[in-house]
This record gives sequence, structure tokens and C-alpha cells, in this order.
Amino acid sequence: MLQNRSLEIKGSLTETPFAEILAEASRLKLDGSFRLSHENRKAVVYLRSGDVVFAVSNAREHRLFEIALQQGKLGKEKLVGLPLANDFEFAQSLAAKGLMQNAQIQEIFTKQVEKIVADLFRWDKGEWIFSILARAKDSINYKIDLKRLLFEHARKAPLETIKNSLSNSDEKFSPQSEQNELPYLSPSEAFVLYRFESRPLELGEIMLNVGLTEETTLRTIYALWLGGLLNREQRIFSDDQIAAFRSIKLQPKREEVKEEKAPISTGVAQHQQVDLSKVQRETEQMTEAEEKQELEAYLNRVENASNYYQVLGVSPTSSTEEIKTAYFRLARRFHPDKYHKEAGTELHKRIQSAFGEIARAYETLKDEKSRKSYDLKYKDRIKSEETASKAEDPLSMAKKSFEEGYALLMQGEYEKAYPFLARAVYLDPDNAQYHGYFGKLLSADEKMRFRAEEEIKKAINMEPQNPLYRIMLAELYMEYGFYRRAEGELKRLLEIDPQNKQALEMLKKIPTK
Repeated sequence: MLQNRSLEIKGSLTETPFAEILAEASRLKLDGSFRLSHENRKAVVYLRSGDVVFAVSNAREHRLFEIALQQGKLGKEKLVGLPLANDFEFAQSLAAKGLMQNAQIQEIFTKQVEKIVADLFRWDKGEWIFSILARAKDSINYKIDLKRLLFEHARKAPLETIKNSLSNSDEKFSPQSEQNELPYLSPSEAFVLYRFESRPLELGEIMLNVGLTEETTLRTIYALWLGGLLNREQRIFSDDQIAAFRSIKLQPKREEVKEEKAPISTGVAQHQQVDLSKVQRETEQMTEAEEKQELEAYLNRVENASNYYQVLGVSPTSSTEEIKTAYFRLARRFHPDKYHKEAGTELHKRIQSAFGEIARAYETLKDEKSRKSYDLKYKDRIKSEETASKAEDPLSMAKKSFEEGYALLMQGEYEKAYPFLARAVYLDPDNAQYHGYFGKLLSADEKMRFRAEEEIKKAINMEPQNPLYRIMLAELYMEYGFYRRAEGELKRLLEIDPQNKQALEMLKKIPTK
């Protein structure tokens, strides 16, 4: 499970446009999802074997009914009485009322995904996270023509973006072995592609020999690369990351509902933004390990709860509707009947007991009269518990946890140190020191090397002038035999601190060959 958590990569759209990131993920035939955000804009794009199969966003113009209106498939008068807040329910209503055939509904969903992806290509700011763990359910499949979108984007992309991407005239490009996408090509794209004659060419060589203007040549190369007809030396995902992706085998959770009944909400009301966290929960499948972890967390919470509000996971100030929602969510997710294969085991007894407890909590709190009576009886306890939970802020808790973990780390108690340092990072994710020492801890386990590298790099990004974290990263690289990487990191450190004795000593230890 720890290794799985490391399989998450983050980056900036300012540094690398999403079109380039998605193009490479598609060529690598990756499974997983991209989560993108900028200010109040958020979106998720799901891949299966490199194909984009679904996408959601919190922008109103990406709602299904908006797409239907834009495509001229419906008039506004047809929207009256339809459930606009839920795209799948909206689609089901269209079919039930005979307003659209299933093939037309599939087309609208596909257009929705295409529009979201095309709009994301134009984002020039924001952050992206790729995870191989967050995947769309198998029943969700609105595959789009990604190569066409990539070609169309490349032909209109800002020239500055293209020049930033194609800045190395010595970089070599080579033709893709399979070229079945020729219908996409413009005359200039076909002309340049044929110049390769099945051999790699340097960018500078192409610029000199094709006889086209600089802008046309650069844009053409960019389009052929984005569209998958040319390979290039520059990579976004490292070999180590790709190897890690390939090494993980996930067992998908069995789906409990049929596709036509899957309530994938893409909004909460016509004029409100989409709750993307809810969309992700309902759209993505979990691994078996994640499902077991979620069940254990639920059981522990119920078993250790000191009042009915804690049992349901709600606040004492929650409304009756919020209490009802919490209960039915727990009942659907953790009903004992779902775990009939565990019948007779200690685990199943715990599940039954927990369900009985949430049922009692709901029966007590759903009724105004019984809730008031319960609150009067437990008022002092609930109040004191709430006060205690607010007494220590997350940053203080993170500091205390780090100090305990750091002490254990220095004593070589790696397993004991792990939960404390992990908790510190979780509570205060903007603290470079916490990330750095958490990465140092993880580097002791070869299976966690990728995660360790990621954590230390976070620390470097947060405090680029701090030599400590570059030393940590160089030590990690040397430990696993990546001497050229270690050398590069140490030289970058010496540019900042030319007299750093530790860096100079470490450079002497790097083999020359």
C-alpha cells in the first residue's frame, strides 16, 4: 500500500502544457487519472490504456445539458422538469421521455468529454497531479478521438509555447513505427513527415532542410509529435516512474451497481459548481487494499466513538438532512449483507455491530424530539470533546508529531518513526523540513525509493536555497547507484553554495566511469 501511494506525480502547467503531458501518457498507454486545478477551476481526466474515457469539470459550460443545447440537440423548452443537477439522471430522463435515443446520448457525453479536454489544453497556469490509483469504473467509457484533438490544438497553439517545447536544436526526432493517422495530416505535415525516411533527424537539421518558414516547421514538428507520429528524446515521465507504473498490478473493486443506475453527479444544482470530490468518489474504483483500509477506518471510528454524532461522522450542529445523508451513505457502503462472504468471522461480527450502532444513532438523531433529549443528556460531554479537538491546531500537532518521528529516525527506529513523520506531512503539507526528513526515512527502503525521491524534491521546491535537501537527494541517488544524478544535484548545490564541504566531499566519492 505504501508503494502504491508513491505512484503519484505532480507538476505545473506553466512549465509543461497539459496537451504535452496527456500526449505522452497516451503514448505510454497509461491507466489512471489527471487532476487539474487553477484557483477555483478544477477538472479530472480519466485514462484507460492511454485512451481518454471520461472527464469532469466544475465549469457550468461543461454540464451535459449545456453541451446538448450547444449542439442543437435540445431546445431550452425541453429542459423543464428534467434533473439538470445530475448528468446521468439527466441522460436517463432524456431516454425515458423519448427526447433522445441512446446513440445520441452517447454522442453528447463524448462531446462533453472532448470539450473539457480541449479547454484544458488552453490552460496556461495551474497544477496537475497524475495517479495510477484513481481510475474510472469499467462501465464508464466515453472514448474520444484524442489524436484529432491534439492535432487541432497544435495547429492553433501559441508560437511561444511551441518554441519553449522545441528549444533544443540538437534533440532528435524519429518516426513512429506505426503511422495509421495519415488522414489527420495537412500537406505541410505530410511533407515534413516523409523527410524522415524511417531515420531519426535532429531538429536543427529539419529546420535547415525542409524549406519552410521557421514557424511552419516548428508548428508542424509539434503537431506530428503531439499527434503521435514522431517520437522525441525529451520525456515528461522518467524511466523510473514508468517502470514503477508497470510494476503495480491493481485488483479492481467489484462494482455493486449497474451502469444505468450509477449516480455519477456532475453538479449539485443548476447554478452551483460541480462537487468534483463527489464525482471522483463515485466515478473511480478502489483497489482491494484501499477498500479494506476504508472499512477498517470506519469500524475503528464507530467502535471508538463516544457519542452518536461521532458514530455517523457528523457535527453536533449538523442539520437533519445532513444526518440522514450520512446514515444512508454509510448504510449503502458498509451494510453487513455486502460482506456475506465474511459470515461467521470476527470481521463480520464487527461489521454487524457497527451497523447496529449507526442505525441506533440515526434513529435517535433523525427525530427532533429524541435528538433534543439526547443532546441534553450528553451536552457537557459533546461540548468538552469539541473544545478538546479545537485546543490544538493542526500545525502544532504536526510539529509535535515531527519531533517524535525525527527522534526515532535519528535512533534508527525507522518503522516506529514512519507514522509520526507521515502524520506531520499530512497535517502541514507546506513544511519543507517535514517532507525532507520523511523522504530520508523512506529512502531506507528500496521499495519506497520513488516516494522518497518525490518527498525530498518537494522539500527542494519549497526551499531551493537550502543545501540540506539537495544533500539528501544526492545521498539517495548514490545509495542506489545513480551517480550521474547525484553529481548533477551536487553541482546545482555548489552553484548556490560553492564552499559546501559536504557536497565537495561527496563529489570525490562519485566514480569517474
